[in-house]
Amino acid sequence: MSPGLINSCQKTVSPSFSRFYWKCFRIGGDILQALAIRLGLGENRLPETHPGHNNQLRLLHYPSKPGEAIDAGRAAMCWRCS
Repeated sequence: MSPGLINSCQKTVSPSFSRFYWKCFRIGGDILQALAIRLGLGENRLPETHPGHNNQLRLLHYPSKPGEAIDAGRAAMCWRCS
Protein backbone atom coordinates (compact mmCIF):
# COMPACT_ATOMS: atom_id res chain seq x y z
CA MET A 1 0.00 0.00 0.00
CA SER A 2 1.58 3.22 -1.08
CA PRO A 3 1.60 6.32 1.13
CA GLY A 4 -0.79 7.96 -1.35
CA LEU A 5 -3.22 5.09 -1.04
CA ILE A 6 -3.05 5.20 2.74
CA ASN A 7 -3.68 8.95 2.65
CA SER A 8 -6.58 8.62 0.19
CA CYS A 9 -8.21 5.83 2.21
CA GLN A 10 -7.87 7.31 5.66
CA LYS A 11 -11.54 6.71 6.37
CA THR A 12 -11.20 2.97 5.78
CA VAL A 13 -7.65 2.30 7.02
CA SER A 14 -7.44 2.19 10.77
CA PRO A 15 -4.60 4.04 12.50
CA SER A 16 -3.38 0.77 14.02
CA PHE A 17 -3.20 -0.83 10.56
CA SER A 18 -1.27 2.15 9.24
CA ARG A 19 1.22 1.94 12.14
CA PHE A 20 1.60 -1.81 11.55
CA TYR A 21 2.24 -1.25 7.82
CA TRP A 22 4.99 1.31 8.42
CA LYS A 23 6.57 -0.79 11.19
CA CYS A 24 6.75 -3.74 8.75
CA PHE A 25 8.21 -1.43 6.10
CA ARG A 26 10.98 -0.31 8.49
CA ILE A 27 11.70 -3.88 9.55
CA GLY A 28 12.00 -4.88 5.88
CA GLY A 29 14.59 -2.14 5.41
CA ASP A 30 16.48 -3.34 8.48
CA ILE A 31 16.52 -6.90 7.12
CA LEU A 32 17.83 -5.72 3.74
CA GLN A 33 20.53 -3.70 5.48
CA ALA A 34 21.57 -6.67 7.64
CA LEU A 35 21.75 -8.95 4.59
CA ALA A 36 23.83 -6.42 2.70
CA ILE A 37 26.28 -6.12 5.59
CA ARG A 38 26.57 -9.90 5.95
CA LEU A 39 27.15 -10.29 2.20
CA GLY A 40 29.85 -7.63 2.31
CA LEU A 41 27.99 -5.30 -0.05
CA GLY A 42 27.99 -2.22 2.13
CA GLU A 43 25.08 -1.48 4.42
CA ASN A 44 23.06 0.62 1.96
CA ARG A 45 23.51 -1.50 -1.17
CA LEU A 46 20.35 -3.61 -0.90
CA PRO A 47 18.11 -0.88 0.54
CA GLU A 48 19.17 1.36 -2.38
CA THR A 49 17.96 -1.28 -4.85
CA HIS A 50 14.48 -1.21 -3.30
CA PRO A 51 13.49 2.46 -3.27
CA GLY A 52 9.97 3.68 -2.73
CA HIS A 53 7.02 1.94 -1.21
CA ASN A 54 6.29 -0.80 -3.72
CA ASN A 55 5.39 -3.46 -1.20
CA GLN A 56 1.99 -4.83 -0.26
CA LEU A 57 0.29 -5.87 2.91
CA ARG A 58 -2.79 -7.99 2.36
CA LEU A 59 -5.16 -8.71 5.16
CA LEU A 60 -7.02 -11.88 4.30
CA HIS A 61 -9.90 -13.29 6.26
CA TYR A 62 -10.72 -16.94 5.96
CA PRO A 63 -13.98 -17.79 7.69
CA SER A 64 -13.72 -20.45 10.31
CA LYS A 65 -15.01 -23.92 9.53
CA PRO A 66 -16.67 -26.19 12.04
CA GLY A 67 -14.61 -29.22 12.99
CA GLU A 68 -17.50 -31.53 12.12
CA ALA A 69 -17.52 -30.28 8.51
CA ILE A 70 -13.78 -30.93 8.19
CA ASP A 71 -14.06 -34.37 9.77
CA ALA A 72 -16.98 -35.27 7.48
CA GLY A 73 -15.05 -34.17 4.38
CA ARG A 74 -17.45 -31.30 3.59
CA ALA A 75 -14.66 -28.76 4.14
CA ALA A 76 -10.87 -28.87 3.95
CA MET A 77 -7.95 -27.13 5.55
CA CYS A 78 -4.76 -26.53 3.59
CA TRP A 79 -2.58 -28.54 5.93
CA ARG A 80 -4.81 -31.56 5.35
CA CYS A 81 -4.86 -31.19 1.56
CA SER A 82 -1.26 -32.21 0.94
